[in-house]
Amino acid sequence: MKRSPHVVLASEAGDRGHRDSQVADRMRIREAAEADLEQVLAIERQSFLHPWSEPFFSRLLREAILMVCEEEREVVGFLVGELDSLPGQKGLSGHLLNLAVSPHYRRKGVGTRLLEAFLRLCHQAGSTNVYLEVRVGNTLAVQFYHRRGFKTACRIPHFYGDGEDAYLMESNL
Repeated sequence: MKRSPHVVLASEAGDRGHRDSQVADRMRIREAAEADLEQVLAIERQSFLHPWSEPFFSRLLREAILMVCEEEREVVGFLVGELDSLPGQKGLSGHLLNLAVSPHYRRKGVGTRLLEAFLRLCHQAGSTNVYLEVRVGNTLAVQFYHRRGFKTACRIPHFYGDGEDAYLMESNL
């Protein structure tokens, strides 16, 4: 995994068009710190049947891009990504590895703000595209990414440890 060059993650003020813009105005996107891991792990466990472990998140904190969205010092969502050099491709690609939002903050723009911050970071680092894998059965996530310009590139059989397929989704920057 590759960390990005240092890029400021501070979120731009306000999602004025979002239905919960007052909530969005109080949110801040920033690089995660060790002190955030407990809250990140709680969101991970609330969001996924097969959550990633604490040692794995500790490693990601050192080796990947781990950003959080916070409201009044409470972590309400997080994103994990990396910058990759893919075989046969010139330059870097952003790879979105994980995105999760606290149940109470879902559908309030948190995921969108985290994704937009990651896309900006990738663009600033010189990436021309971003890709991700998502469970075929996670229709809400698939729809979320489609609405934000991602296209389904292919289906990857048995991608997950439990045998579920994944969609590979891509977006050009």
